[in-house]
Amino acid sequence: MLNKPCFIMEKQLKALIKKLEKNKREYYAYLRGAPFIIWFMDKKQMKYNKNRVEEKLNYFGIWLKTMDLEMEKKKDCGKEFLEIIRGKKSSKKTLPIELTKKIKSFIKTKQCQTSFEKLYLSVINGKKSKNIKELIKNRKATGDNLAECILGLIEKDISKFHGQFREFLHESMKMNQLMDSYVDMEEDYKKGELKFKPSLHAKNALRLSLFKSTLKNSIKLPSTALFLRSGIKSLKKLK
Repeated sequence: MLNKPCFIMEKQLKALIKKLEKNKREYYAYLRGAPFIIWFMDKKQMKYNKNRVEEKLNYFGIWLKTMDLEMEKKKDCGKEFLEIIRGKKSSKKTLPIELTKKIKSFIKTKQCQTSFEKLYLSVINGKKSKNIKELIKNRKATGDNLAECILGLIEKDISKFHGQFREFLHESMKMNQLMDSYVDMEEDYKKGELKFKPSLHAKNALRLSLFKSTLKNSIKLPSTALFLRSGIKSLKKLK
């Protein structure tokens, strides 16, 4: 399976994960996030509603990759999903729309909605990056926004936080975004998702940024560095 749930999930989510096993290459890395975050929460003895947190994290990972795939096919379709996040009704029954409606049902605060709006803008900015310096900056911004979206979705289900949790989310998501670019840079360029040709200099700059993040987090947040290394190996195997 792509992801073995640690706790009981609703039948709809279980069926969806099973269906996505057929598209393992695309969804594998995105479904690794939920068990990784839950592992950290348990390790730090945080108190939370396990069923709700796992449900939201799994839906978020599936939604995120589904949006990515849709925006590759239709460049401006992200605006339609953003409007649903903002509260606009839609009668469409496609998987991307239904997933977006589900995510919308989890959003309970204006601050969380704003995080999703910022996430969309940072993704668009990332696709417009003219050089490696801009790409690294925009991917890190996307990572920060992902962390705030996750926190906004699950914070009401957490009764006991750990002081490092927010930092853990931010560092993990930024490293995840850099890792994604590192592995998929050539493919993104061929698909038109990257505006500049990946030169040796660009690849080395991205590799250096990843190395610095790994080095820093290996000391303060070693679990993030572990996730990065295992993630790169997993993505390379799936290529």
